[in-house]
Amino acid sequence: KPHHHHHHCHNFLGIEISSERAAEARDNIRKAQQSNEIPSHVSIQIICANALDTSLVDYTQATVVFLYLVPRGLRLIKSVVWPEEEEEESRADCAIA
Repeated sequence: KPHHHHHHCHNFLGIEISSERAAEARDNIRKAQQSNEIPSHVSIQIICANALDTSLVDYTQATVVFLYLVPRGLRLIKSVVWPEEEEEESRADCAIA
């Protein structure tokens, strides 16, 4: 009997700007589900979008965010994923000034 680890995370959302890579990811997910590498209780959705587009992507419910971006992309997305941090920094700047 194979030993399966119970995953605490069960909802995953992938955001890929390239339609070709998004399609490849969806195909890989489908194959992994068919071979039971991905447990049936786990949901994985891939959307083809710009991760900076907040009309398509809602980060407010995220508990874990994994980013694979070039340095410029990481700088740009910081205020999108963690908007409260930007607000705290600007309040701190005002207090110092």
